[in-house]
Amino acid sequence: MQTILLAAVLAAAGPTELRIENAAARVVVIPRRGGVLTAAIRQAKDGPPLQLRREGAALVVDGGQAGAGRGGIFDLFNQSRCRTDPATLPLVTVRAPADARIVSSGAIFGQVGPADSLTLTAKGCGRWAAGSVAGPLSIHVDGHTRVTVAGNAPRAELVATGASRIEHTGEVGSLTAEVHGSSTVQVRLVNGQVDSLIDGTGDVTYGRPAKGSFCTQC
Repeated sequence: MQTILLAAVLAAAGPTELRIENAAARVVVIPRRGGVLTAAIRQAKDGPPLQLRREGAALVVDGGQAGAGRGGIFDLFNQSRCRTDPATLPLVTVRAPADARIVSSGAIFGQVGPADSLTLTAKGCGRWAAGSVAGPLSIHVDGHTRVTVAGNAPRAELVATGASRIEHTGEVGSLTAEVHGSSTVQVRLVNGQVDSLIDGTGDVTYGRPAKGSFCTQC
């Protein structure tokens, strides 16, 4: 699909949170220490253009998909399954402070580079991938979203609702995990305290150091 190479660029001194509303998009977030939150959009040829605006402490990317509903490009009434090819979606490139805060809704396919801390709240469908987090990690997903986190984090709060999945492929110091519905949370290795809650048919699994290998739920 052809794209409009550069549709919008917005730089705003002061906002600390990226908010993506009612959108179907690819998102690349590049955290950097001392960085200012900025966003650049490469629009897709079809579909409503993404809009950028400042709203209090948030930089908002508005996808204009609020009325998609049943049968739309993302259909929250159909088990939140994505109904689009990510390669055809607009691309949002974000440069963010190292303490990254992201809230999204819609069909989002995102990635986040290494950060000092990361708070990600995602509702809808799609996939997110995140790099190593030096400080606190907090992920809350609702719908049919898959999040994969690499590297290490000293502590992690992972909450999955609906039919979502959060997978941490590295190590965390302490873990607070909640699953609701048929969601799952999986962490390769937890070195410290674990607090978990399961509400529904989902599961929380994690590894423990055990004579140089790993065990699950031990």
